[in-house]
Amino acid sequence: MKIISITITANTALWLLLLMVLPQCCVSTVVAAPYRGKTIQNVDSGEEIYQLYQDKLQEYQDKAFSNSVGWKTLKKTNDEIEISILPSDDARDCPYIRMRATMPTTALKLQSFMSFKNWKIFMPLINPFYQGMSVVKEYSTGTAQMVMARKLSTRIFGFGRRDFSLLSIVEDHDAPKRNDGVLVSGSISVIAPEHIPRYQGFTRAFQDMVCFYKAVDSNAEGHDQTELTIILRTDLNDSTDGGSGGYVPMWLVAKTLGIAGSKAMHGLRNVVKKQM
Repeated sequence: MKIISITITANTALWLLLLMVLPQCCVSTVVAAPYRGKTIQNVDSGEEIYQLYQDKLQEYQDKAFSNSVGWKTLKKTNDEIEISILPSDDARDCPYIRMRATMPTTALKLQSFMSFKNWKIFMPLINPFYQGMSVVKEYSTGTAQMVMARKLSTRIFGFGRRDFSLLSIVEDHDAPKRNDGVLVSGSISVIAPEHIPRYQGFTRAFQDMVCFYKAVDSNAEGHDQTELTIILRTDLNDSTDGGSGGYVPMWLVAKTLGIAGSKAMHGLRNVVKKQM
């Protein structure tokens, strides 16, 4: 029986790469890592929760558009897809991943399409290990729509199932935004044990991801285009105090990170074409 194939390798790395919109990559040793996951003191305070997101947004925004020599290009295709990696100062085994591609639609439509409400539509097409999600609480502020939710993944071959405690945010399109008019959405890991406790039989994983949608010139046929930039970090191991581990070796994704990331962006682009 054959147990190795290029397709399996790419799909595994794809899930590890982008477990939200186009799964992701980054794992760590099992040590206390309090910076993974923001603790929510008051789950009823939309203002406090939105501020947690804003703190992360600034960090990822700086990384997304930085010309730092620290970024290393892993894959660049002829159809404007680029996958890069940047080591992190606080955990070198959990780097920043930047994925950039041109999508065939407007920035507003793409932002709306990639919001939490559409996970059930496109997540199974992009992430072969996506199991489902459940909404815990919804919020609305004057500048954003937010959802606190649990996301589950199925078993990844020999590795156990994962659960994610996330806060998904979509900035209102008419709210204050970056000076260059770029739209934003994203998700961050949150810690709210009373509302999203660890799920029995699953390893708690963590993920932050922010997406930037920048309108660019139409293509040769006159169709709308958007430059999508995704910045993310993911820890598939429960490396917080009291965590139960769940070690996933980095070598599993390191060899195919560039090709898996570009494949994921191609997959998203195809889904966008069909849905738009």
